[in-house]
Amino acid sequence: MLPRISKTNRKKSPNNMSLDTFAKALSRVEVNPGFPGDLQPYMQQQAQILLQDKKSGAIPNWSTALRPDFMEGARAGA
Repeated sequence: MLPRISKTNRKKSPNNMSLDTFAKALSRVEVNPGFPGDLQPYMQQQAQILLQDKKSGAIPNWSTALRPDFMEGARAGA
């Protein structure tokens, strides 16, 4: 997959990055799937606003709505 990305990049970029440079740049990308620590309070606040404005009928249960099981699966595969 890397050479294909590199060819696409080289066609669109006047820099013509070498395959080695591109591979080195991609090797430095870190993936750490997860939710920010402040996501649930933010979502709760927004849900309360929607409920007050009668744009929502109920506030979700965040322990199931955010699907932590999906995040655990993503972390396991990362």
